[in-house]
Amino acid sequence: MPFNRGVAEEPRYWPLYTGMLRVLMPRWLGSQEDISRFIQEVSGDPNNERDFAKYARLYWSYSSLEHDDVKLFEAPLAHWSTMRAGFMDLQRKYPNSDLILNAYAKFACMADDGTSYREVRPKLRDRLATTAWSDKVSLELCDARFPGAAFSTGGHTSTPPRLRLP
Repeated sequence: MPFNRGVAEEPRYWPLYTGMLRVLMPRWLGSQEDISRFIQEVSGDPNNERDFAKYARLYWSYSSLEHDDVKLFEAPLAHWSTMRAGFMDLQRKYPNSDLILNAYAKFACMADDGTSYREVRPKLRDRLATTAWSDKVSLELCDARFPGAAFSTGGHTSTPPRLRLP
């Protein structure tokens, strides 16, 4: 199989993975089960260890290929706890990546994880990466879903006076 041969020769060549995800998409006669099975296989290893970062990147890629028009955290697709661990790994590996930080916030919002979103949202003030967001999952939509998140500090939310409602 060309994918397996390609990955054996160049395991870090990301277009191989996104190309395979595209082939497995439901619109091309694949299925969400095929997507899930593929991601489980390529993000695991023979010792039953999970590469959480790869898992997160693969589901991030799949969501992008679907233009964020897929319910990612419904069976049989992604598990937020695993994806969250992957974003933590990615942030440790690339601490200066604004894109990864913004993607983490976006997927926390998509997973309806207000705690994680409120934790990361204030960091986006000076590190906004608009390419991480889409029309379907925008920063504005997520801020509306989790009011006051942009002004959270230390797990507590405070709304500046100019935003207070009577």
